[in-house]
Amino acid sequence: LPSPDSDIDIVVFGYWPVLPLKSLERLLVDNGIAERDTVKVLDKAKVPIVKLVDRESLVKVDISFNAETGLSSVTLTEDFMRVYSPILEILVVVLKQFLLLRNLNEVFTGGISSYSLILMAVSFLQLHPRPNATGKDANLGVLLIEFFELYGRNFNYSNVGISVLSGGRYFDKNKFYEQMGEGFMPSLLCIQDPFDPQKDVSR
Repeated sequence: LPSPDSDIDIVVFGYWPVLPLKSLERLLVDNGIAERDTVKVLDKAKVPIVKLVDRESLVKVDISFNAETGLSSVTLTEDFMRVYSPILEILVVVLKQFLLLRNLNEVFTGGISSYSLILMAVSFLQLHPRPNATGKDANLGVLLIEFFELYGRNFNYSNVGISVLSGGRYFDKNKFYEQMGEGFMPSLLCIQDPFDPQKDVSR
């Protein structure tokens, strides 16, 4: 779901005893692809990535390694786009811009990822109480306000998690986190990974 300020996600597949995050950082700078102050190595993230801004185009780029679920998530998103066309795409683009203007569009700075946002929007549409909410005559302005009401005022983040599997459902977040073991730090938002139901993609 591109917008004028969207980044490009690149997944590199291969085998390395240690992910070449620092080596890639040096190569990007030494070869003039990115300025040193625009390259960030997030080696502590759940999915380690190298973030950069291309020097010529000023496009933001995220590079990860062996993240197979990243490719699967693209296919899943495309499937949901077809099911909820054109509502889902328009809703997510507006929400992404809303988050961007408030600097809440990056996970590593306390924001939310595009993928988590898409799953929240899908869940919102799946479980919407009005049967005609996603029909061809749907009022997108009303849906946007209802999205904000759900996740901004009414949603029980302390106890409820989100799943888009099997038509969508809510689940007991605390029981979900019990399986994570000691030392696991739960997050406020909990979204079940469609490809690994034991994981939370919002972290």
